[in-house]
Amino acid sequence: MTPETELLLFEASRSQLVREIIKPALEQGMCVIADRFFDSTTAYQGAARALNRETVERLNAFCGRRLHSGRYFVLDIDATSAKSRMQEPRRQDRMEQEPDEFYERVRQAYREPCHS
Repeated sequence: MTPETELLLFEASRSQLVREIIKPALEQGMCVIADRFFDSTTAYQGAARALNRETVERLNAFCGRRLHSGRYFVLDIDATSAKSRMQEPRRQDRMEQEPDEFYERVRQAYREPCHS
C-alpha cells in the first residue's frame, strides 16, 4: 500500500467516525476520549511515511471537520520496550512489521510541539 493510500484510508475512517460518533457525543455534552487521532496521522503518515506535512494537516482539518481537542496525552516508550510488551504467539499486523527506524520517526514526531 502506498503512503498516500494509507493516509487517505485513515482520513476517510476518521471522517466517518467524527460524523457518526464523536460530533453527536460532543453535542450531547459527553466527554470523548480517542486514542490515535490527528497527531497520530501527523506522526505515522506525515513524519514516518515522509508525506507533506501541510497536506496531512489540511486533510486532518477537512476530515476531522475542524474538530480540535482540548487536551493531549502522549505515552512515550521506546521501540524495544514496546516490542517486548507484544504478546506471543500472534501475527503482527502490517504496521507492527515496520522497522525500528520507522517507529523512531513516529516517536520523534510525537515529541515535537503540537501544531493542531
